[in-house]
Formats: sequence, C-alpha cells, structure tokens
Amino acid sequence: MILLEFHNRIVAETLTSRFEAFGETGKVPAVDITIADFDGVLFHLSSGEDKTKITVSIGLKFYHELQQYGVDDLMKRVYGDRLVEAESGYDCSVLVDLETLGADAAAVIEQVARLRRNCFAA
Repeated sequence: MILLEFHNRIVAETLTSRFEAFGETGKVPAVDITIADFDGVLFHLSSGEDKTKITVSIGLKFYHELQQYGVDDLMKRVYGDRLVEAESGYDCSVLVDLETLGADAAAVIEQVARLRRNCFAA
C-alpha cells in the first residue's frame, strides 16, 4: 500500500532549508524550482530580487472547476495576506516572507506545503 502525505515534501523541505539558512547566515540562496506531483499538479517555487520572499504557486488542470465550489474563498481564509496574485501559468500563489515567519515558521511552512490539499478541500 502506498501512503501519500497531505503536504508536498519538496515544498516543505525547500522552505525549511531557506528559513534555516536565513536564520544562520542572514542570507538566502535563490530558488527557482518546478515540481510535478503525482496527480499532475505543478508547483513553482521562486524568489525574485528579494530572496527572503519566496512565491509558491500551484497549477491544477481543473482549478476552474474548483472555483464553482468556493476554492478562491477558501484560499483567502486559509492563507490571508500571504495569498497574492497568481503567477502567470498557475492558478494560485502564496508569498512566504522569511523575515516575518518568526516562531510559527514550522506551522506556516506546513500550511503552504498543504496548498494542493487545501485546494481539494473546496
């Protein structure tokens, strides 16, 4: 039997490693990663000029169908101010600011890594 996790491990590990690097050195390596998940979902993690701000985007072939079930409202409730305009070619984007994560960093990272699960919850 295959046990699937609720979150995307690569998203979680990438964000965690960047947060730890920022805490240790004050510097963050740039990130530009595209992840194809088992069910055709695409993730894109990228940092712009300010490497402490990482955008996590998700692309689902059927996102427009989820919209009729309230996925946009659910994303606003779950991610609040972290929800930003969707990156071109993706359906939903969340901005993670490593400078403001603070003590709840692990919880925020876990919530962002559950982006696909939260879309399906609609």
